[in-house]
Amino acid sequence: MPSLLDIPRELRDQICIYALLSPIAPPNIDSSFEELTEPRRIYGNPRLRAWSKVVLYDPANSTITPPSLLFVNKQMRHETLSNLELINRLPNCSMDLVIADEVVLLPTWTQIPYRHAPKFDTVDVTFRISGVHDKGKEYPFGFYKGWKGGDGGGPAMGWQLYAVLERFIRGGTNAEMRTPEAHLHVTAKTIRVDVQTPPGIDPKRFSPWPISALYRRKWRVEGADMLDPAFLARYVEGHIRGLLSANDYEWFNYGQILYEHLDEVIVCHDGVEIGRMDVVGCLKEREVESKYFSQQQMEEYKNKAWRLRKLRGLNVLDNTSAVK
Repeated sequence: MPSLLDIPRELRDQICIYALLSPIAPPNIDSSFEELTEPRRIYGNPRLRAWSKVVLYDPANSTITPPSLLFVNKQMRHETLSNLELINRLPNCSMDLVIADEVVLLPTWTQIPYRHAPKFDTVDVTFRISGVHDKGKEYPFGFYKGWKGGDGGGPAMGWQLYAVLERFIRGGTNAEMRTPEAHLHVTAKTIRVDVQTPPGIDPKRFSPWPISALYRRKWRVEGADMLDPAFLARYVEGHIRGLLSANDYEWFNYGQILYEHLDEVIVCHDGVEIGRMDVVGCLKEREVESKYFSQQQMEEYKNKAWRLRKLRGLNVLDNTSAVK
């Protein structure tokens, strides 16, 4: 009976790479809120700047186990290590992100490199919706979560999304870090977010605004009890665009992490692109209207950002001092 070692090396490499890149199964969005959240917890370290950190991670999901191909025999070990080196030169990774009952975010890495990497080519994020809003599910997570507003900070969901992004840049695909100050400065050429419509749902059930944000029942649409994926996609696109382009100092302050670690962000709805943000172009044009932040300070920050981007292998403008 022929074995794997009997076929040509080129074909064997293709099989090996296919096996190494096999995705991890994402959660079943038809599961109950308790089934989705029970094995998860909110990470502590590193200390994030996001105002709301109601993001539940599965600690086992970030554990990188050695591929079984490494233990077949010496030849397969050598070939597998060679293929891993090829994959890890500028790896991709994939995340499944579930918003459960309009309250919490549940990230799951569905494809991660064999070694924790500081640089990625593409990060694909599939954003899915599970369940409907239930007040009883909110209480364990404090007041500021989901689509609740507070203290001028806008909906908490914006900060929960920011927390997912911030943790990736500071820790990559790692689980909880050891210290509050830990920062790996992980970079990505492209982050692509695709908000997907839940299958088999009557479109009439999609509410034009999150149910948890409609404090008065009279504001609700009859029969609409589920978060609208089109709304969610627009919200994600608008929030990221605000971080990169708004002339408010607070937006700029929190958007700096994008300027220093990303090349572009693409947002899609069911695979159809609805927004593409070029970070270099946004940084070049960014101005801030604030009595607390002068034009000179902005120029100093931009020069610093260009230098950091060049150092980290990201795109820079040809006419900036960072590339001279």
